[in-house]
Amino acid sequence: MNTSVDTVKGKAWQFIRRESKYIVAAAIVVLLLCNSFYFENLEKRRAANASKVFDVEQYAKNFWDKLSKKMDEAADAKQFLALFGQDQHKAIEEYSTKTEHVSSTHFFLLQGRGKIVSGGEDGVLISFTETKTYPEILVATDLIFGNAVRDASGLVDSDDFEDSMDYNKVSEHINDIVMNKVIACFRDKAREGATVRFIGAAEIFESDPQISPLQIVPIKLELE
Repeated sequence: MNTSVDTVKGKAWQFIRRESKYIVAAAIVVLLLCNSFYFENLEKRRAANASKVFDVEQYAKNFWDKLSKKMDEAADAKQFLALFGQDQHKAIEEYSTKTEHVSSTHFFLLQGRGKIVSGGEDGVLISFTETKTYPEILVATDLIFGNAVRDASGLVDSDDFEDSMDYNKVSEHINDIVMNKVIACFRDKAREGATVRFIGAAEIFESDPQISPLQIVPIKLELE
């Protein structure tokens, strides 16, 4: 009688041991699966994604604040043009802002002082000398396009942008700031014969350099 009971108990214990292995294995699988999934509130997820949206307008404003501290680094426009007339490649090497990924287009941050020779739809023509009537500089005062200010500053790296559209939109907002903060208050006051100090960005295409006159997108304009 006892032998039969012992046999039953032995089989029961073997069954429990065998089944417990499966139970432990199942528990481990469940635990791994639970750790593989992350659950969160849908509204919180949407809010987090919204906070990650790139704020182009704010970026442009921050850029403008940084640019104001960099204006003192602008090279002398008169000296640049003189060297460019003698040795184009040397002038580019010495004065251009080293911009990545743009090999045939060169950007310059320049400053100067000259006399307003005339004004037109495209901008204000400036001569460096009082007696010279042929202008060396065209300060753009019409609608501003392109990336001259962004790239001449040396403050913006395309690699910092996950979306190339954001990179291009930055230029659009920077150009809007130029129109509203620099050009708008200057255009109505500029008069022929007046002296103006300028700081601005220039863009030159190596294959077809247009420097007669050199177009400047203004960053700062002061009438004397």
